[in-house]
This record gives sequence, structure tokens and C-alpha cells, in this order.
Amino acid sequence: GELSSSENPPFISAFSGYGSTVRTKNAYSSTALTTPEKALTSLNSLLVENERVKKYGFLESELSRAKKDLLKRYESSYNERDKLTSGRIVFEYVNNFLEQEPIPGIEWEYKFLQFVLPSITLAEVNNRINKFVHDDNMVVTLAGVQNKFTENIDEEQIRNLIADVKNISIEAYAEEDIKENLIEKLPTGSKIASKNYIEIIDSYELILENGLKVFYKKTDYQNDNILVRAISPGGTSLYNDKDFLATSLATGFLSEAGFGGLTTSDMEKFMSGKTASFNTSVGAYSDNGSGRSSVKDLETMFELIYLNFTSLNFNPVLFNAFVNNYKSFYLNLLSRPQTYFQIKVGEKRNVGNDRYIGFPTEKDFENVNYPLAYKLRNDRFSDANDFIFFFVGNFDFEKLEKLIEKYLGALPILSTSENYITPEFRTKDEYEKFEVKKGKEPKSYVTFNWQEEAEYSSSIATNINLLGEILSNNLIKKLREEESGVYGVGARGSMSKIPFGNVSFNISFPCGPENVDSLVNWTLEQIQNIKDGNVSEEDLKKVKESSLINFKENTKRNGYWMNYLINSIQLDLEWDRFSNYENKIKEVKTEDIIETAKIYLDDSYFLAILNPED
Repeated sequence: GELSSSENPPFISAFSGYGSTVRTKNAYSSTALTTPEKALTSLNSLLVENERVKKYGFLESELSRAKKDLLKRYESSYNERDKLTSGRIVFEYVNNFLEQEPIPGIEWEYKFLQFVLPSITLAEVNNRINKFVHDDNMVVTLAGVQNKFTENIDEEQIRNLIADVKNISIEAYAEEDIKENLIEKLPTGSKIASKNYIEIIDSYELILENGLKVFYKKTDYQNDNILVRAISPGGTSLYNDKDFLATSLATGFLSEAGFGGLTTSDMEKFMSGKTASFNTSVGAYSDNGSGRSSVKDLETMFELIYLNFTSLNFNPVLFNAFVNNYKSFYLNLLSRPQTYFQIKVGEKRNVGNDRYIGFPTEKDFENVNYPLAYKLRNDRFSDANDFIFFFVGNFDFEKLEKLIEKYLGALPILSTSENYITPEFRTKDEYEKFEVKKGKEPKSYVTFNWQEEAEYSSSIATNINLLGEILSNNLIKKLREEESGVYGVGARGSMSKIPFGNVSFNISFPCGPENVDSLVNWTLEQIQNIKDGNVSEEDLKKVKESSLINFKENTKRNGYWMNYLINSIQLDLEWDRFSNYENKIKEVKTEDIIETAKIYLDDSYFLAILNPED
């Protein structure tokens, strides 16, 4: 909203709505996410905005946007009516049983909305405001951290605040016209120079005359969904240490300034009735873009891609206000034992890492260099030469290719070529036990972590993943069912190739403080059992079957194929591994799992334990 993206935002975010609070009661509510020092300021803003709408009502333009957004949501559901998941169908039946909500079907609902929506007038909507917003049964709740900013807030203060709002002068809401086009002038695009068909996965590779490379795969898993990703190697690994530390906190907030001269609030208004998005980020080892659109709004998504690459706004005042709001929010997270534990573990594991950021302090926020962060981010996106674009979804081939030529072909292209820089720092490969004490409740948390540098291998990746599944099943049986001392447990193994080949294996579980030692010992015994050769064919068969079921389900999702295309390029993997996956899983033997455990689950692990304070 406009207030949350203003130069002095009273809250981080806020919303109002009408709906069910308990099964037999509906209610209108206004809610704000804020910081302790702005608790009363946020409440005042909510009261003022509700009073404003009571006095003056909404604008015709606001009602028009609301109608467009509502119609678009129903249109999306209607377009996917033959692709409904079982969960969506069951949800309808549950609501019918519990709430007696009718189930006429999305066809009827969409047609009814198309019929009735045009007849709803602004006067009718404004006449309902006083039925929703009134003082006789108002409830004010304040939930959050109790500190010096909130401990003295009492009922009298809140009652006085409510009364004061009634007596202040409130002006009617007004808004400026939004420009009709996202892009004022688009440079001449670039034609497709070559097109290669990748038959094994029914996909295409395009290379434009300007050198830009694009991969796309058409699917019909969803009728009205198109995904896009853009990736270029580099990221913040190319920043020197001084610049990296000075800008790391700013990088994630840069887009809050908006694009192409439009604020984020302006963009929300412009996008009313449209389903399209695109966001960019500078990661540790790559520069990234991701978005999605409906079939109808595909060109709007391309416009957003162009804006994100070429027209990030610069607004230091808005940035500072936004960061100041989040500064208090971040610092209050330290009161949560689990968050505090993760911070301390990160600090311990990164001793000697000159580029480790850790959890930001108030001084870190004050030292953020916004102009430098803006410059470095723009440097990363001012040259699309190293970017590869990926599209997956239900698009028209001809239309997609024309838009690629028009918009991606117009992106700035330089002759530079870059790659990420592999860091020198490595976590210690040795045994260490680390205890953190935080919180008063009798709750503990245990994590094991193994890290082993190794050249990337798809076979190792498969084996370490299956080992994690087997160990998870064994631990659940031992720890949850037999010991009755744990609320949940998980073991997960994975292998990465970027920035260097590395095997990571993690085990974690919460438990009561009195059970920590016995459950740690049980876990180590289970690992030793596997290393001693105690992996049954039945255990392996179970996780193989689960992996194959998940594989078959995932291959019917756009997200799977998007990751498949990206991994094929980023990790230099074979295009045909999809067709070999089933055989590869079936070929894994118990001996492979045992050997994997022996190599990677050695005695050099990091054991971290969260216990309550004494």
C-alpha cells in the first residue's frame, strides 16, 4: 500500500478485510505488522484510514481496480478448472460440510461474477462501510515483544487514541493518474539467429543476433501459467570485500524504490486485473531474475523484465525509511530462541570468514551504503550478455518468440564475459560440539552437520539423498515411536556444484532438555548401524519407491522442468538424465548406501545444541 511504501511508513505492512473469525462469526478487521516503537503510531494510522473511508468512502478508481483483481482471480481458477488438485477439491467439500457453503462449481461462479460485478456501484460499496466500521464492538489487540516501547501501553492510552481520531481533521483520499504504458520508448529488438530443438526433452534453444541465449519448453500441466527465470554467473562474489560488506544489507531492499519512475504502490495499481510479475536479485554466485504470468498477460511480464534490467528507481529517502522500519523488526527477532540459536551457529561456523555477514546489528544498518549498492546492482544488470533466459509453460510458440525478439532483444548487451569467484574460506572439517543457551521454556533443539568437499557427481548426489531418506525413516521409528522423546526428526543429504563440489548432510530434531544426550547417542548409533552394513533391502526399496513416485509427480509440474533446464546449463548435466532417472534409482544397491555413509558421515561433524537458560 501507499503508506507502507511512503517516505515515513507508520508500519511495515497492513491490510483490512472482512471474513470469518470463528465458525459462526464474521468480522471486519484492520491489521498492521510493525515494530514496538511504532505500535501506537501504527494503531493511529489504522484508525485514521478507517475514519477516512467512513467520511469520504472509496474512489471510483479504487472500486474499478478491486473489481478487476477479483475477476482476475476467478478467471485464473476458471482457466485451470480441468487441472484441479485433489486438495482443492477436498477443500470445497470440507467447507460445504463445516460451513454449509454451496459448491456450484467454478464455471457457475465465474459466469455469475461476470454478470453481477458490473452492476455493483460505488454508492452500494460505500453504504456498507458504516456496517463494518463502528465503535460499539471494537476490539484492539497488541501482540508482540514486551520492551521499553510497549510495557507502558495501557487501555487508557488506546481509548484516548481512538477518541482523538474522531476530533482531528482528515482529508479525503486523492490519487494521481498513473501512466498508461510501463515503457515509454523501447529500443529496436534483435532477431533470432539460430534455433535448436532438444528432442529428448521437447525443448528449444534460441540464440538472438545480439548473442542472448534463451531456452524454452511448452507444457500443458497448467492452462494459464508461464514461468520465467534469468541467470548470469557472478553475483556478489565479484564484489571486493569492502564493497560487499558495505552493501550486503541494502541489496535485498533496492527494488522497494520501484521501477521506471513508478513507486511500488503505482505498480500495484497499474497491475490491477493482470497476472504478471518479475523480480531481480543479486545472489552470492549469480545474478537472478524470476517471474510468472498468465497466458493473456505474457507481454506485460516481458515489459517488467525490461524495466527490471534498465530502470531501477533511485530514492535514498524512501530506502532509509524502509530500512529503519526493518531495523527494529530484525533486532526484535533476537528474542526468539530458535533464531538466536541459528545466528550463533552461523557465527561459530564462519570464524575466519571475512565475508560472513551474520545477523545485522544496529550499527550495520547505519553503515549501509545505498548509493554504492544501487551502482553495483545496476552494474550487474546493465549488461545482459551473460544472462540466459528460461521459459516454461502454456505459451504460443510464435507469440513467445516475437516477444523474445522485441523485449529481450532490446536489452543492453556489452562484450564482457564474467564468472563467479570461488571463495577461499571453508568450514572446518573436524568434530566440534557447540551449545547455546537461550529461552526459558523447557525446549531443546539438536543439529548435526557434515560437510565434505568433493567433485560433483550425480551418482553421489543420488546416493547421499537416498541415505538421508533411509536415516530419516530409521530415526523417526527409533526416536519418535520408541523413545517418545522427540516431536519430529529429519535427515537430509545433498550435493552442490556451485561454488565448488560439496556434500552436505544434516540431521535435526527438537526435544525436551532431559532427552538431549540419550537422543544424540541414539542418532549416532543409527548412523553406525548403517556404516556397519545394517541396511536392509526393504529399507532401500521403500525410499526408492518414494523417490520414483515423487519423480513422476514432479515431472507434471512446470517448476520441475524450469529447474531441469537451469540445472542442465548451470551444472553442465546431460539433457537425457530425465529418461535415465528410473533406471538410475533402481540400480542403487545397499552397498552403495553403506559406502556413502562410511565416506561422508565420518567422525568430523558439527554438533550444535540449543538448551534453555539455566
